[in-house]
Amino acid sequence: MTEHSSDSKDAFSGTRLCWQSPSDMPPRNIRDILRNDLRCSGTVIRRLRQPGCVLVDGLPARVIDKMGPGSLLEAFMTEPDDSSLVPEEMPLAILFEDESLMAVDKADNIAVHPSANHRRGTLANAVAWHLARQGRSQRIRPVTRLDRNTSGVTLFAKTAHAQFDLVRQSQTCQFRKTYLGLSLGIWQPENGIITLPIRRKPTSIIEREAHPDGDASVTHYETVACYEIIPSGGSGSPVRCSLLRFILETGRTHQIRVHCTASGHPLLGDTLYGGPSWQGLAGQALHCDTLSFLHPVSREPVFLQSLRTAPLFDLDGLDIRKALS
Repeated sequence: MTEHSSDSKDAFSGTRLCWQSPSDMPPRNIRDILRNDLRCSGTVIRRLRQPGCVLVDGLPARVIDKMGPGSLLEAFMTEPDDSSLVPEEMPLAILFEDESLMAVDKADNIAVHPSANHRRGTLANAVAWHLARQGRSQRIRPVTRLDRNTSGVTLFAKTAHAQFDLVRQSQTCQFRKTYLGLSLGIWQPENGIITLPIRRKPTSIIEREAHPDGDASVTHYETVACYEIIPSGGSGSPVRCSLLRFILETGRTHQIRVHCTASGHPLLGDTLYGGPSWQGLAGQALHCDTLSFLHPVSREPVFLQSLRTAPLFDLDGLDIRKALS
């Protein structure tokens, strides 16, 4: 059992995990319990070596000690005040927030975290400002990293423990993301699975490609609606396109974009992967619509859905919302 609290250990400010040992449990090493039952990383366990960070039945204990049946293990974890991000005031559409997590409804045309090309003006800078207003200066820990021009649900962890657990979940079926995308053409079959390995393109540090030597990559797709839309400027023949829902079984960089192009149906606006530019789109027509996982502390299911309803898809009168209802 795990729980979060701030009313123990003299109003401790941080993350408190607790675990009740079964009445028939043989003596077990505390380090083993922290790693396997409370899902703590090696870094967190090393921090818990400090005196007073681990209690058994209210008494100080060491991570190398053993505990017996019917005992209560408590672990108190503080976060290092080592954020190097510059807080920047920017509007944030917060979908969920507690002491462990923060989920933001990301707009398109904004990077999630700083890079060599985008050191300021990122979502992480805005999150740092939000936390600074709460009197918290701490490391910003992105869990899901959407491309700059992909909008939707973006998850941040506030603690090392939450980040470690969520990253581990992201490698299992417990962690589920669904995307919406607008691609060229009509897919046949309408629903299916794409299983094309992906690797980084040898001639680029950014672009990926489907290649037999790549990492295993699996994308599930289903067609939601089909449209005919007029190209930008109102001239030319109508273009047939499909609104699709994607579910990722793996999480490779640019996975949906690469799989769509390799299937002959690049995303609208995705000029990097052969999609046509389109008025009103800053980049690829891709949106992270939902995210579900187990809370890293309470283990309760968490379901998050974007409130934006993919506004970047509202092109030339296209009623995407009607198709999704």
